[in-house]
Amino acid sequence: MQKWIDLRSDTVTNPTVEMRQAMVNAIVGDDVYNDDPTVKELEELAASIVCKEAALFVPSGTFANQLALFTHCDRGDEVILGEDCHIVAHEVGAAAVISNVNLRTLETINGKMDLDRIQASIRYGEDIHWPKTKLICLENAYSNGVVLSPEYMSAVHKIAKDNNLLVHLDGARLFNAATSLDVEVDELTQHCDTLMFCLSKGLCAPIGSLLVGSKEFIEKARKNRKLLGGGMRQVGVLAAAGIVALNKMRHCLQDDHKHAALLAAQLGMIPGITVKKDWQDINMVFCTIDSDVAADSLVDSLYKKGIKVNGPENGVWRFVTHFWVTEDDMLDFASVLKKLLGFQDGAADNEQESDNSLVESASNGLIDSVLNQSDLGDSIVNITSSEQPRNETSAIPSTEFPESALNSVDATKSALNSVDAIESALNSVSATESDSNSVNATESGAEKNQKPRVRRFKVTRN
Repeated sequence: MQKWIDLRSDTVTNPTVEMRQAMVNAIVGDDVYNDDPTVKELEELAASIVCKEAALFVPSGTFANQLALFTHCDRGDEVILGEDCHIVAHEVGAAAVISNVNLRTLETINGKMDLDRIQASIRYGEDIHWPKTKLICLENAYSNGVVLSPEYMSAVHKIAKDNNLLVHLDGARLFNAATSLDVEVDELTQHCDTLMFCLSKGLCAPIGSLLVGSKEFIEKARKNRKLLGGGMRQVGVLAAAGIVALNKMRHCLQDDHKHAALLAAQLGMIPGITVKKDWQDINMVFCTIDSDVAADSLVDSLYKKGIKVNGPENGVWRFVTHFWVTEDDMLDFASVLKKLLGFQDGAADNEQESDNSLVESASNGLIDSVLNQSDLGDSIVNITSSEQPRNETSAIPSTEFPESALNSVDATKSALNSVDAIESALNSVSATESDSNSVNATESGAEKNQKPRVRRFKVTRN
């Protein structure tokens, strides 16, 4: 099987051997009846880790976010959130379709909405023209790889409480955020009322997310999950992998972050690539590539080299590290990308210089051979004019030269006077090798006292 370097997302992670074994051995039941023991174990574990009362296993992160909006809000309520957050940008407009809520989007700087703007955007519905604000949504880590501090989250939560609002946290990569900040995860989750996090990204589970909150909220969400078609039966086979993810894989994320930092450093040394260092808190590398190579062509070329990446979004490329890529993979990817953009690494540069040296050496030998043939031709002229016996069939007038000698002189003049021919010889290894062989053959013939003959050199222009 081909070894791929897949940097499209951390969602491409396959389950570990331990997960697969746990799935095989999972004890299951009908979760719609709430009697799957493995699902219950997962939900209790999830709630305890983030210090909330209850949790609900759902198929995906998008499902969890949309279930939260659907459970928190009534039709027409307003939700305040960042204009480029995942709920707005990458969930297919589901909030309008499922919850029928109004999204009040605010500008963000590195994932943060301005606190004053949040306060100013809250509407209580007392004006007949206004919707009523019901919820504030945060995302941590943010979709651009930035982590929000506990202090910022606390400030947003205070605004919400002061205005009788709730905060929902999209924590798809919550454990990456805690790892980056080097804090316990509950230092983040204490500043929200509900949250979700994914098991199927950097934690390597094959499927699933958890929606977490109060017992009352989760019971309401459980019925709404059924309404949305998310009721799952003997789903303990999937929950078993989630238990391994929470117990073990969340402690491995630091390696993913280190690999991302290594990749960012390597990419930053390639001409034309600008790494967005402000977006480098977790296992993601964002950059722009200034190149004549088209983005689609670059994606295809990388694929042919065994590397999978997504094309740029709004001109920005994203590469994501995860459990199944290594430090060597980062170095290999950077090296391949550099070459595809038209640059050589150090070893390739040395090899190219060596090739150029060989070309120049061979070409100089070619010119020397031509000059030697000219000397040989001069000798022939002298022998012909003074030493050879004359007769009517072979006599050569002293004022004329043999055709071979004339050819030799012509070749010499061509080599001496044609700069273009010399430059072409330096640039064409194949032409040089072919012509050098011809020269050697000519010299060999001369040594055997054969009739000297100079071959004219044909140099192909590159």
